[in-house]
Amino acid sequence: RMPVVGLGTWKIAKDSTAAAVYEAIMLGYRHLDCACDYGNEVQVGEGVARAISEGLISREELFVTSKLWNTYHAQEHVPLACDRSLSDLGLDYLDLYLIHFPISLKFMPFEARYPPGWVHDPEAEKPCMEYAPVPMQETWGALEKLVGDGKVRNIGLCNVNSAGLRDVLSYAVIPPAVLQIERHVYLQQAKLVRLCGEWGVAVTGFSPLGSGSYVELGMADPKDSPLAEPAVLAAAERHGVSPAQVRTFLFLFFASLGGATGELGMADPKDSPLAEPAVLAAAERHGVSPAQVLLRWGVQSAAELGAQGSVIPKSSKPARLAENLQALVEPWGLELDKAEMAALAELDKHRRFNDPGEFTQGMNSYCPIFD
Repeated sequence: RMPVVGLGTWKIAKDSTAAAVYEAIMLGYRHLDCACDYGNEVQVGEGVARAISEGLISREELFVTSKLWNTYHAQEHVPLACDRSLSDLGLDYLDLYLIHFPISLKFMPFEARYPPGWVHDPEAEKPCMEYAPVPMQETWGALEKLVGDGKVRNIGLCNVNSAGLRDVLSYAVIPPAVLQIERHVYLQQAKLVRLCGEWGVAVTGFSPLGSGSYVELGMADPKDSPLAEPAVLAAAERHGVSPAQVRTFLFLFFASLGGATGELGMADPKDSPLAEPAVLAAAERHGVSPAQVLLRWGVQSAAELGAQGSVIPKSSKPARLAENLQALVEPWGLELDKAEMAALAELDKHRRFNDPGEFTQGMNSYCPIFD
């Protein structure tokens, strides 16, 4: 069974990754969310190897996820990509292997560039994405073979809508075990989560705190950041600490706020739900941080829709790692009441930060996957 909280490794710097993974395992994390595209699977493997060698954990106690990148969708490339992730991670098998995006791009050999990224030839006069006509059914069949070969225990999808999920379910011999999607109070996707519950597909939410990482990438606006919110500034002044310290103390289990988008223009810092009155009220009532409320909402709301839910916040800071874990793990875990859940449900803005239909336009391409 997949743990309800995991360590997201997107945008953790290579030189911090091994230590962050080791620290997370030492604190009690057992779910690690990785991907070829993150460019740090070697370092994740180093952290895992250290924890195992020191007797902190056995391989069997860990749940490790990786993801198939867009350039490896052809059936002959899927096992190569999986083998590369296994080698980088230093593992014999993956607990979960996900198709990262329902986008098939032209193959890029490992020796030419790894990870390959989105643009086929960055040195071209007009760098852009180059597509490959590979149907999802072919890719899914190749993932099913990985299960048969013992390289992967479970397979699933990322970033697909209900139509994409129904398509795979129509021909899958091994149905998707997990759907990983952007999910926070501003993008609740209740219908999709309910559908997953009806089909027995677990839901993992990334970017549970909203816009944070996307601001860094330019995919969000810095005014979506909670650091300048009146509630955060008031708390900082009251306690004689910095806004950043308030934010850290109040949590950041999903402290990555989702992704690095400021540099990419994927979000505005004012898109953060951490200072929403409904979130602050629930935090005060339970004596926890706003971030912990949002993390709890991610799991509890999925359960109320009939689906197994989990969240994968990103952080490399021990204090945040510990606080994130406490939001959902007994004996510290909290339970939001019906009134609090109803108030949080009202925050849905259908606001998506990680949208290829937006950020690929900066790559001389246009690749919408969410209508």
